[in-house]
Amino acid sequence: MHTQSTTPKAKLALSCLHCGGTFHRYPSKALDAKYCSRACRAQATPRVAMECPRCHREFFRPPSVAAVSVYCSLDCHTRGRYPDSKPGRRTSRGYVYLYRPDHPQASKAGFVAEHRLVAEEKLGRLLLDTEIVHHRNDVKGDNSPENLEVMDRVEHGRIHAILTRWAKKHDCCVRCGTADRRHMSHGLCSSCTYSVYRRGRVS
Repeated sequence: MHTQSTTPKAKLALSCLHCGGTFHRYPSKALDAKYCSRACRAQATPRVAMECPRCHREFFRPPSVAAVSVYCSLDCHTRGRYPDSKPGRRTSRGYVYLYRPDHPQASKAGFVAEHRLVAEEKLGRLLLDTEIVHHRNDVKGDNSPENLEVMDRVEHGRIHAILTRWAKKHDCCVRCGTADRRHMSHGLCSSCTYSVYRRGRVS
């Protein structure tokens, strides 16, 4: 049986249009290869001098993006287009976060939830990791002191269990009537599910 040999194609020696150095490319890529590296291509590409309208710093952009590139950086773009936005303030899933890099509970980016900062100022101490700040009116962005209440995770879970339905078809366990324990299956809480299934039947 005859098998076709797969001899690797030889690369062609080309000359860089910017630095004049020699580089090699396959014949299929030789027509589009003009520069030996990205650095040479960037230096050879003409750039337009521009002035940032916010910080007035001079920067350079290729002619192809000069018409749409107005600001020198992402920070100037954000503050230039949204002048009313407060620096060091973020929102995520309805919660407000403030930039406090020196706070013991700050994230890696240096942000702390505003409702925790307000609660700490109200109590005059730092909150524990096990303490949760509950929004009484269920509006996550309303961080007024009178709307915040500090509690543990168990109590916070009970409050939200009351505000939301315990299960899709049941408001409480059909066997013991509690809503403190989480729903498992067939309208039973975790304790009743274990007790019933241990006897091998579902009532």
